[in-house]
Amino acid sequence: MCNPSVFWRTPMLALDDVESESVEDLINILSRYLPEGDVGNFLYGNGGKDLKSFIEENDRRGHLPSFYLVSTNPTQTKLFSQLVSCIPCRVIELQPDDFFSEAEGAYEGMGLDRMACLRGAMCVTGVPALVIDGGTALTYTAADQNGMIIGGGISCGMGLRMQALEEHTSLPAMDVEAEIKRIVEGASRSCTPADIFATNTKDAMVIGALVEISSFVRNVTDVWMSKVGGPKKRKNGEGIENVRKNKYDFTKNHSRVVALAGGAGNLIARLLDEDDGGVLNTLPKPQIPSKFSSGLIHFGIAWLLFEKRNEVQSRPHIADSNVKSKKMSAANKEKWEKYVGESVIKDFNDDDANDEGDSQTFKGSVVSFSIWGNDEDGIGGYPLFRIVYSDGDEEDIAMSELRSKCHQLRSN
Repeated sequence: MCNPSVFWRTPMLALDDVESESVEDLINILSRYLPEGDVGNFLYGNGGKDLKSFIEENDRRGHLPSFYLVSTNPTQTKLFSQLVSCIPCRVIELQPDDFFSEAEGAYEGMGLDRMACLRGAMCVTGVPALVIDGGTALTYTAADQNGMIIGGGISCGMGLRMQALEEHTSLPAMDVEAEIKRIVEGASRSCTPADIFATNTKDAMVIGALVEISSFVRNVTDVWMSKVGGPKKRKNGEGIENVRKNKYDFTKNHSRVVALAGGAGNLIARLLDEDDGGVLNTLPKPQIPSKFSSGLIHFGIAWLLFEKRNEVQSRPHIADSNVKSKKMSAANKEKWEKYVGESVIKDFNDDDANDEGDSQTFKGSVVSFSIWGNDEDGIGGYPLFRIVYSDGDEEDIAMSELRSKCHQLRSN
């Protein structure tokens, strides 16, 4: 009894794309934004990307899809909620204390994305953990052996460094990614690192920034290791399979692997290799073990849904006011709210059981409801109740099925 999960790093959404109130227009726009593969298949199945296919796949799946957002951009959060308003779904905006509490070292104003990344790194590399995220900003965030936040820092990413030189000096503009690619690939092809004493302006700008970033991340890593200790040999019998003593334990990062994320993550991994990965002609430098993952935030979300599923599921959904969601009368709201908190029971047939008719029974509870659908006149709506079971599974059911499950529990 396990629901599938897919992860989607959404593109920047444009206001013009989501202003329409036409369900058909929004469906077409959503289909355009969806990446090929798992995300589209999860929502629409193997059919066409239209509302009919979505409803058929939703019926087959047995529950509404839920979108869990890690967003530091309120405008994008609102636009995304509008974009998916064309389909029955839930949109839940995650909060900083979902990932770390104040007691665990979180401080006021600490970025939600940094906390989600750090939690994801603790799942990928273990603890202690250090995340270096090479995005628009170059950030680093660290945790100690107990999973407590040490702190971190924020600097300019590669693009911002070049942009500052372009806007505040007479230095030329450039395609930063293309210039980095040219220098890195040129060093690889010729087996000759780029000389840090460049002889043309663009090389001087890019190589100067690469030297800064290499020195920056290596210095951060050295200080982190001075706080948590250097690489250690794993003790006999201490493997990944047995260090997790309770649900909040993480594997041990004995090798002090640095977790890397962001668009420049692969470049930083190269610079952390021995002698700057052969990119720069600098003094000899040791290799710093690192691991790049484009989905550290997603690992953080997966941890959250595993450890705090019921708590997250029971909170209000920010998309409940979308164009497909229906307004309810005060009387209906009061009637349906009475079911929230009700206990239910479900018999799950075991396909692998030897005896025909064998089944497992799971108890659960109603954590929330949403109003969807309409009658032939285009008004009204019906409630779908979100059930979370004792094994962590969940489903959305209609009123008639909910009454049956409640009745079954009382009968038992």
